Amino acid sequence: MGMKPWLHWKSSPLDKMIGNSFSSLFSNMDAKWLHVYERATLYGETLEIMDYSPEIDTNLKIICFPTFPGHCGCILFNADQMKSISEENHLVRLAAVALKSNSHI
Repeated sequence: MGMKPWLHWKSSPLDKMIGNSFSSLFSNMDAKWLHVYERATLYGETLEIMDYSPEIDTNLKIICFPTFPGHCGCILFNADQMKSISEENHLVRLAAVALKSNSHI
């Protein structure tokens, strides 16, 4: 399924979002996200969250950060893809160490 549904939300025109409540725009989204957005927007916190999104059937890593007064921005990453890349890089490093160690024998 991928990130297509999320990209649809992301591309919503700002004028259609202004004046609407969080729940009216994202009726199927868990309210816990509102608390994350609130902390980034009102308290200037940068938050990093790992969570599963049933809407797009994807494990996400989300970084939310303050942008300008009353607003926040979020960057979404596919956590499963990040894990695969991280594991692949780890295996490459292990192989390099093993090759280096064997070259001294």
